[in-house]
Amino acid sequence: MAVLAFPAISIRLQVSDDGRFAPAASDDSADLTLIFPTGAIEGLWLGLEAAMRHVRVSGNAEFGEALGFVLRNLRWDAEADLAQIVGDTLAPRFVLGARRMFDWQQDFLRRGTENLRDYLAFERPTLVHQTALQDLAIETLNFRDRLGRLEKRLAKLDAALPNRPPTSQKK
Repeated sequence: MAVLAFPAISIRLQVSDDGRFAPAASDDSADLTLIFPTGAIEGLWLGLEAAMRHVRVSGNAEFGEALGFVLRNLRWDAEADLAQIVGDTLAPRFVLGARRMFDWQQDFLRRGTENLRDYLAFERPTLVHQTALQDLAIETLNFRDRLGRLEKRLAKLDAALPNRPPTSQKK
């Protein structure tokens, strides 16, 4: 039996004789415990590998490796499940339409953020472009160095004047 512990809920599963997951009784002891902290759930947006880095595992290592392999390679066949409801002809069309809608939304968000970034950086300079910020940092360092050299030259000139006492650098 395995326990999948999320921040808000714990799921107890057992592997049935035919290799499928089935609900487990709550009084059974767990052979494997997978603890998914909040960081693991947030990592799902970056992919399963990023999410699995945060998961803590305790218990039977062999069972954990087998379950990890299953979870890494598990893919939901939405088309097959949808075909049971709407039929074999409409299911692929619905899935293709859903994929196209999802791809369109991702493209819309990507283009929208790029356009907003460009507008705020170039059209209405609210944001500073990274290269402009780097140029400013380099110019500031050069100015500081030149100012230091100028102060040293002025101090030498002050000291070289015969009738005038040298002025202090710090006030």
